[in-house]
Amino acid sequence: MKSISQRFKRSKFFGAVLYLLLFIFLTLPVFFIIPAITSNDSIALFGMSEILVILTLFIVFCLLCLSVSMINILNLNLSTALIFFSLVFLIVLASFSSIFYLNLEIRNFLSHAIFLSVFLLLIFYIATSTNITSTIVPYIILFFIGLLSFFALISKEASSIKDRVLGATVIEEEIVPTSFYDIKKIKFANKIPNSFSEGGGIDKVYDRYILASGSGDIYVFLTDDMSSNLDIKKLPYRVPMNFEQFKSSVDNNVRTEKFRVMDLIVREVGDNIELYSTHHYWFVNKNCYVLRLSKLTLASNFIESTDSNSSWETIYESNPCLPIRKKGNPFVGQQSGGRMAFLNHETMLLSVGDHEFDGVNSEAVHPQDKTSSYGKIISLDLSTFDNHIYSYGHRNPQGIFVDKEKNIWISEHGPQGGDEINLIKEGFNYGWPYVTYGTNYGKQNWPLNKSQGKHNGYELPLYSWYPAIAPSALIRLQNTAFTYWKDDLILSSLKSKSLYRIRIEDETVRLIEPIYIDEKVRAMVEGHNGEILLWTHDSDIVIIKKVDKDLNLTASFSSCIGCHAIDDSDDHGIGPNLKNIIGRKIASAENYRYSDALKSIDGVWTKDLIDEYIQDPQSFAPGTSMIYGGIEDEKTRSEIIDYLERSSN
Repeated sequence: MKSISQRFKRSKFFGAVLYLLLFIFLTLPVFFIIPAITSNDSIALFGMSEILVILTLFIVFCLLCLSVSMINILNLNLSTALIFFSLVFLIVLASFSSIFYLNLEIRNFLSHAIFLSVFLLLIFYIATSTNITSTIVPYIILFFIGLLSFFALISKEASSIKDRVLGATVIEEEIVPTSFYDIKKIKFANKIPNSFSEGGGIDKVYDRYILASGSGDIYVFLTDDMSSNLDIKKLPYRVPMNFEQFKSSVDNNVRTEKFRVMDLIVREVGDNIELYSTHHYWFVNKNCYVLRLSKLTLASNFIESTDSNSSWETIYESNPCLPIRKKGNPFVGQQSGGRMAFLNHETMLLSVGDHEFDGVNSEAVHPQDKTSSYGKIISLDLSTFDNHIYSYGHRNPQGIFVDKEKNIWISEHGPQGGDEINLIKEGFNYGWPYVTYGTNYGKQNWPLNKSQGKHNGYELPLYSWYPAIAPSALIRLQNTAFTYWKDDLILSSLKSKSLYRIRIEDETVRLIEPIYIDEKVRAMVEGHNGEILLWTHDSDIVIIKKVDKDLNLTASFSSCIGCHAIDDSDDHGIGPNLKNIIGRKIASAENYRYSDALKSIDGVWTKDLIDEYIQDPQSFAPGTSMIYGGIEDEKTRSEIIDYLERSSN
């Protein structure tokens, strides 16, 4: 090693070449990293991965150290200013590292930051040493050890770095159990840059899907969930919301991410398609904003087109134009609604939220004012653009869906609680802000309620949640691959990161099944093959597919699943867990409270005894707590027993 150092002493040129090669080695990744931390033609340093920021700073610092070393090798004068700048840069790097690790909630973030800082100080000392030529080999060794150590510290983020830097597709697959199926959650991450605004929409177009991000970028894609890639293309069109004008016109305390695209849907008209998008629009001269509905007409070959000259047409604007509030939350566009659905080929329904935080501080009660657009469902004629109020008294309708029978379903945010599912009828008043099942923020009573928890004189919701779940998108499964979910509503929740399967019969909610998927969903559509596609708050595309269990869950057993579990857990429903019931002693499941009627019966469950019991529970065990009336059909009982037998193997 000593001889190698001596050779470096005798060959300044060779040493400089070596450092130049190291320069190139470190510079090349920067060309990948910089694009990765940029989006929408602007630097978004704090909006991307914190690890990428640290890695970028690390590489830049190493380049600086190499610059200093080259100066020393070539016997050039090293300025005091350069040393000072390097020290300042090091302090900034250490600070960023500590802050970012803290935000990532890594318990030992401080030790990691200290380790990284000490290592870089060591490199800096060696790089600025006057005897650099005698320590070149240890320097190289330390450098690569440090680089490996750095990547070891961020090993949990290694795949994210690869995917963000190199643009690879991340696929996360997860099996989620439900009452009837296991469902597969397939997550395509990092395909679309994170939006600077919350929202967006997704719809089907031909054999593909089209979506708009919250910030207005439009993409079209074809999904093959058996592949590691999405065939995705960014289109040369943007939703015409003037975000930059809005941002430059308001104070720094305004939550500009609430200024956003709210939805995107498609209508096929002959050889053309029409894109409809709801979004905010800022009037600079008036210093106020509206919810705008814009339309873009494209030829059927728009996927291959590179023409960005197509112009959007404004076909609806909410009224009045709303100023930025001076009290409370200055911009409350999160209560903007903005969801669309076609009532028929010529009529669109548009939800417009009340754009108020609590419905109290507004000078005018917009949802009850028929001269105002806010808090309404608007009916819009797509041929003439004439519009009228379809229903009113709404707060924040985040989901809207028209089924094959022309039933209109909406999901809507309440205040603190009082989230609702509503069946919309033309001309009806749904009561907001004078009635709600919710309460005021930080208080018990909603101040505008005419009668707390009552809807006298107003249309009742089909269902209301308390506490709140923050409902977002809503669909009804019609041509679904989820056989046992057919005609059920699927509702997404921002707060619980769940889907809710809702069964409605005779305009009454009969069942709600929460399905935790760990995603905040902004938009949702039923796919071409009966799957469910989700557009998330984190700008990811998620596909929900049915996974058939090894056991074929018969339609006959569906009458039992609402009360009984049938799995390997120790959990019980209203009734006991039925796993391995055949051959089990009667009334013997652990941690379940049986009726005295069943506990008085000796023996074990056989197929014949089960058949007798489910045919007429009260005759078999008078006084049993099983409330089910019994099953007369012999075939149905036989299918249930067969299913129970197979589940026990």
